[in-house]
Amino acid sequence: MTHSRGLTDLRALVIGGSGGIGKAVSKRLAAAGMRVCVHGGRSRERLEATLKEIADDGGRAEGFLAELERAEDLVEPVTARLPFSVVVLAFGPYLEASLLETGPRDWVRMTELNLALPGVALSLCAPAMQAAGWGRFVLFGGPRTDGIESFKKIAAYGAAKTGVSSLVRSAARQLAGDGITVNAICPGYIRTEYYPEHELERLAGRMPDRELIAADEVAQLVERLVAPESKALNGAVIRIDKGV
Repeated sequence: MTHSRGLTDLRALVIGGSGGIGKAVSKRLAAAGMRVCVHGGRSRERLEATLKEIADDGGRAEGFLAELERAEDLVEPVTARLPFSVVVLAFGPYLEASLLETGPRDWVRMTELNLALPGVALSLCAPAMQAAGWGRFVLFGGPRTDGIESFKKIAAYGAAKTGVSSLVRSAARQLAGDGITVNAICPGYIRTEYYPEHELERLAGRMPDRELIAADEVAQLVERLVAPESKALNGAVIRIDKGV
């Protein structure tokens, strides 16, 4: 993939950027010349390993830890580090449970961290982008949450992530006149370190070619969406799941 020269020296914030898809995004944007601010959760070791990999590849990155248990937990650490030209929110807890197994706290947590938190990120970071006349947001939905679907085991997670599609389209419509685009990616089964090996094998069996999607393939799409030349891609909710 050809890197966009227009990204050089711009600042990017990757929320959830020290592991999984987020780590791949952090590394990809740093390789494109961006100055990346990597948010990690509670693992100093994971965060430092990500920053070292970026530095070893010649990229520039800084990082911070912040455990996100409520949407408002994002406010202080992000406000202290503004402004950003690019914000990628690759964070959101997952819950697999039937409707009757999902308790009140589960509903609140899924909704707050998968839907309200991206909204907070938009509200926090958009004003500086408006002042600059340019900006890019990329949010993440879940599998098949680009439209209204039924789910047997992820009702709370699926409902919150489906709401991200509406959020993205509303934000895109409101911010388009300021040179800001807002898009979302709905990934399918992605190979990351968060799955144990036996689970990776099980999920691979669901794929048409029996291979999971590489996290860097998702990161490539993120790079495409945040590129300055991607002006018309706005309000898009894109599935990357091999059609499964």
